[in-house]
Amino acid sequence: MTRERTGAIRDICFADEQQLGELLSQPAFAAGLLEHAHQGLSIADLLGNCILVNRVMCQMTGFSGAELLTAPPYPYWPREELEAIRGVLACIDQAPAVELSLRRKNGDHIPVLFRPGLIRDARGEPLVSLHSLVDLSATRALKASEQRWRSIAENPFDFVIILGRDYKYRFINQVLAGVNAEDMVGGGSPFDFIAPEDHARVRQHFEETFRTGRPTYYEIYVPQFDRWYSNVVGAIKNEGEIRELSLLSRDITVSKRAERGQRRSERRLALALASIQDGLVELDLHTGAHIYSARAYELLGYSDGDPELSTRVDGLLSRVHPQDVKQVERDLLAAKGGDASFDREFRIRTRDGSYRWFHVRGRSVEDEEKCFFAFLTDVTQRYEAEEQRRALAAELQQAQRLETIGTLAGGIAHDFNNLLTPIVGALELAQMALPSAHAASPVIDDARGAAHRAKCLTDQILTFARRGQRRRDPVALAPLVLEELRLQPVPANVQVLTDFSAAVPVALGERAQLQQIVANLLSNALHAMRGRSGQLRLCIDNAKPESSDAGDYVRLTVADQGIGIPENVQRRVFEPFFTTKPLGEGTGLGLAVVHGVVQRHRGHLRLHSEPGTGTTFEVYLPIAKNVSPGESEPAPAADRAAISGNIVCVDDEPAVLSLMKRALEMASYNVRATTSPHEALEWIAAAAPSVNVLVTDYRMPGLSGVELAQRAGALQPGLSVIMVTGHAEGLPATGNPVGVHALIRKPFQLSELILRVQRCLSASPQQNAHH
Repeated sequence: MTRERTGAIRDICFADEQQLGELLSQPAFAAGLLEHAHQGLSIADLLGNCILVNRVMCQMTGFSGAELLTAPPYPYWPREELEAIRGVLACIDQAPAVELSLRRKNGDHIPVLFRPGLIRDARGEPLVSLHSLVDLSATRALKASEQRWRSIAENPFDFVIILGRDYKYRFINQVLAGVNAEDMVGGGSPFDFIAPEDHARVRQHFEETFRTGRPTYYEIYVPQFDRWYSNVVGAIKNEGEIRELSLLSRDITVSKRAERGQRRSERRLALALASIQDGLVELDLHTGAHIYSARAYELLGYSDGDPELSTRVDGLLSRVHPQDVKQVERDLLAAKGGDASFDREFRIRTRDGSYRWFHVRGRSVEDEEKCFFAFLTDVTQRYEAEEQRRALAAELQQAQRLETIGTLAGGIAHDFNNLLTPIVGALELAQMALPSAHAASPVIDDARGAAHRAKCLTDQILTFARRGQRRRDPVALAPLVLEELRLQPVPANVQVLTDFSAAVPVALGERAQLQQIVANLLSNALHAMRGRSGQLRLCIDNAKPESSDAGDYVRLTVADQGIGIPENVQRRVFEPFFTTKPLGEGTGLGLAVVHGVVQRHRGHLRLHSEPGTGTTFEVYLPIAKNVSPGESEPAPAADRAAISGNIVCVDDEPAVLSLMKRALEMASYNVRATTSPHEALEWIAAAAPSVNVLVTDYRMPGLSGVELAQRAGALQPGLSVIMVTGHAEGLPATGNPVGVHALIRKPFQLSELILRVQRCLSASPQQNAHH
């Protein structure tokens, strides 16, 4: 028996032909042989009909065994492949294996390696053909994967590196110029090229990928080449275990330097913005989104990045003042249309709800995006300064107006007082000369009342003409109120109620100006009650004004039940020249005088009024310290009848001069009167020291009353001087002029002049020596 023989069956070796025949004749042997084949096998007769297939063949074609055995020849070959199949089968003995496309039952095509063969009998005659098919899909996929890997590995822009457990190079696709690849693979490691301070960080990434299998990323600077690289570390598994690391490294030097340059530019911009007081706003003209700088947040009252400040253009416009928003919208529309410049000042609402003025300067920039950049400068202080300047200019204009009026009024008042003084004096002399029951007494009283009102009007005008601080003395308010009540015409339908506490301290002030307060408030109250019945309540007490930390004040309350004052009028009642009275019935100065006098006395004024109910004025005046109630008007030092003296009177107004001479002579004084101050000096020089008192006008042609007093004092030291004046211009702010002992304001009552002369004589050294 031959042990090895190439016999009847091509490419099959067998030991014994008879034994082989017996094995092949057993169905189980043939089925087992076909079942364990790893390629598709089919046996066909010489006509091409399939007579046997294995399981792999069915899986490859998608047909079942029964379908392949009963179907026409070669159902799995596409029509376009039949010609090639016939060519192969025609020379089946010499045909090599060929790659063809097999069509599966579902229509898919797969690449296969087709190898045909013949099985012959013992005589060498063909029995059947044997077809084997090998699926090339996996082989081609593997080849494509290898090609892709090779393409990646051969990428000239990236370094593909494989590291072992010891972090040594196992593979590297390329090296830089000046580096030997043989020295790197097997001996070198990434740590040879990086700074020592970076070793721990890089090692940490390697260890993490070895431990977890997750990729890690890091960037590193290589000082040896002055280059930056980004590195992705990946795990390479073999039989489920991580045995190596892949390192994909890319040169990012260009982007890194660009990034560094950008950061440097950003730092410079941040430093530049920090060095100025402006805020920056970047606006995207397409989307409406905008970005605020930290300073812009601060200028608008917000902390940096506060989400409450909207970053949409409609949110910004909602903060613009309603009077400015239309113009800002037009400017933004022009910027969208290509207008590159923007320069505008407008108001923006800040976080606390207040509006502040901003100067906004900006430009639109065209690049890949259309943006608008604007700088915000807070110019509120300038606007406030301008507003303050306008207010001060208005105040200055008002002050100049009042000064002009005061100057004019002062001149007129001086002449008017010179006319009014003899009228008042003549009426007083007439009343003194007539019996109390004389029929002319009521007429004289009416004339005195009219003269008093004329005096009040003059004093109101003079209040604006007087400047500077005037001398202030203790003044009891109760006598002033009673005196004004006696002079004011009180209608029969008005009931006057007074409440004057005897314990109320006296006020500190200028008597004439305090008299103006009382006169104007009484006149205002009686006018409000004209034609109405009701009560007029007058009260003097001490109280502390509301919203004041100071101590107590003397309070004068004048409360009427008149028509009241509307709220819109209350805001203007203290304005000069404002009046609601008909033309010819009011000057508009009364309450303005009250307000001005109270302010000059550092007091307080309160007004409360309800239309139809009445009005209450409260005047708070400073208290005179160390003065008991009732001490404001000291009594004369001696009995008038027991004092005599020689008086010289000087006034350029003959009527006033005649009145003073007559009144002093009626008081039993020796009087010489002249309109010439120089003549008066001659008399004093000739009669010295027998002249006791000099009564002189203040303003006279040729020589003023002050100059006359000083020259007379030089001629006769100790001479008492009384000055009468209707104009305060040029007089000292406090006290009396040098050489003057007392001031009497025109128009004056004769009794006041006589009292002043009596006091001077009482204090005269000659009189004291005589007694």
